[in-house]
Amino acid sequence: MIEKEKLAIPKGADWYLKLTATPNRIFGENALVAAQISDQWPAESKEVPVLKFEDREAYLYQASFPTFGGSMGVRPLESGEQYWYERIKGHFMYPLGGAFANPPTATEGAHLPTLGPCVL
Repeated sequence: MIEKEKLAIPKGADWYLKLTATPNRIFGENALVAAQISDQWPAESKEVPVLKFEDREAYLYQASFPTFGGSMGVRPLESGEQYWYERIKGHFMYPLGGAFANPPTATEGAHLPTLGPCVL
């Protein structure tokens, strides 16, 4: 178990005074279900998860829009189409094996680049 560390809040520090609230978008249930479907999608599946709107289909990404009114389903991969897992795997981050073997250091992650917006 990792003990909680109590740190003083530097309310008078210049950098702290410059912090601003970041708006947080709350996704609906459809977006959460779509994310879980993608996260748990088998790498070797020859199907693609889709959103179905009557006789039309859209990629699962569309579930994050509040106007979504269809249902989630799957369809077979089309000839030459990339596996869904290969298409979306870069949008999920998992710790590498042994990542928690040692406690993190004060500079853990400092070498990582600043992440930009997700481009689908």
